[in-house]
Formats: sequence, C-alpha cells, structure tokens
Amino acid sequence: MRAIFQALPGLMDELKNAEALEAVVFVMWPRVAGVHLCEHSRPLRLEDSTLYVAVADPEWKREFKQCASEIVFKLNRSLRCSIVERVEIMIDSKMIDSSQPHSKNAINVESSSLSVGASLMNASQNIGDTELRDHFLEAAAVCIDRRDSK
Repeated sequence: MRAIFQALPGLMDELKNAEALEAVVFVMWPRVAGVHLCEHSRPLRLEDSTLYVAVADPEWKREFKQCASEIVFKLNRSLRCSIVERVEIMIDSKMIDSSQPHSKNAINVESSSLSVGASLMNASQNIGDTELRDHFLEAAAVCIDRRDSK
C-alpha cells in the first residue's frame, strides 16, 4: 500500500483531467481524514481547488471547520502539489448514510463494481492492498456516476 501512495505524487504532473485529480483526492481522503472523521464525512467533489465534503449534522460541520486547514495541508503534502486550497463543508445526512460501508473496514465493492465496469475492476486487481483497492473503486464509481448523471 505504501508504494502506491508514494507513487501518486509522481503521477500528479501527468494528471491534467479534473476527474482524475478528483479520484486521486478521493482515494487519499481516508488516509488524510483518518478513520474517525472518515466515518462521518464523504468527499463529494473537487471543483476549482475547493473540496466539497458532506457531513451528517451541524456538530460534525463544526468539528470539520476546526481541522479543515489541516486536512488541506495533509492532502497537498501527501500529493506533493497544491490541488486543494480549501474545504467547503456541507450538511447532508442522507449522503453520509448512503456512503457508509456495511462493515467498518470493507467498502461495498459489489455495488461499486457495477458502475466502474469490468476493465477497471480487472485493472484494480493489481492493487495488492484490498482496503486501498476498495477505496479506489469507490472513488472511481463516484466519479463515473457523477459524470453519467450530467
């Protein structure tokens, strides 16, 4: 897993597509936000250097406001470039409820795989760390679903 995270910064110069940059930020989200914050939030989109994040209620919004600058710093430091300049926090409890995995450590890859397609599923098998693979597939599914809904 460490090798993949170390390789991501080197790819950032090659990624010019906004959806690809967003997918990378989404993949990094659990690592940067941490388990506790990740359980109560979901990145929604990356737009013009602003990362939009959904939280369940006003209390979590306050919590996130306190650590938003730290999250921006950690994301940019992890990627070795300034992709995110600020975090915009929005209250959307339905989005959080729908994004929670069935178990704490497993993403519902079965539902994600339907929207990412067989070729991406096959390619993702090269990611040895199953948790990282699941996060990657979830981020890819979100990006594809958003693109298809436009």
